[in-house]
Amino acid sequence: MDIRGHGKSEGIKGFFENGEGNERLLNLKIFLVMLDDLLNFVNITKKEYKEDIPMFLCGYSLGGYLSVELSIKMENYFNGVVLIAPALAHDSAKKPFNMFALNIFKFFNRFFPTLKLFWFRGN
Repeated sequence: MDIRGHGKSEGIKGFFENGEGNERLLNLKIFLVMLDDLLNFVNITKKEYKEDIPMFLCGYSLGGYLSVELSIKMENYFNGVVLIAPALAHDSAKKPFNMFALNIFKFFNRFFPTLKLFWFRGN
């Protein structure tokens, strides 16, 4: 499953829409919606397969963070959790240059949320 605004999900890449138009959400609410999306996906998957089949949760980057949160919320539900470079914590924002860059990104996120800053072309 791709998180909204990521991978092959619908909508504008790198931009989160809550299904109610372009209303901006608080960061905590965004994560709760993403967590709810993941929970719905897990429940649909569980219904499609036998109960006795082991269920593992695998998450990469932000998906790793969501996988940790869901596995804590649903203790003993999964047989295991696989994390690939999970976005769990960082302290780089404390450095002066990173604080400057972070403030620039926050500005663009607030006033130009769909602006593409970089173009990447696959081979």
